[in-house]
Amino acid sequence: MRQSEYARWLGITPAYVNMIESGVRSVSEKIECFIVLNFDATNAEFLEFVRRYENLKKLG
Repeated sequence: MRQSEYARWLGITPAYVNMIESGVRSVSEKIECFIVLNFDATNAEFLEFVRRYENLKKLG
């Protein structure tokens, strides 16, 4: 899925997706809930993924 398609699916702009991916903005609770509800993941799994991702960004 392209970033523009992902943004449309989430109901946000591609620029906002880019800001989330680059660490300028954080994932809002609304977007987090939408992703968790629409993917086969639990809140705990998703939050663990986000935590690991944030830690990796700090190392880079």
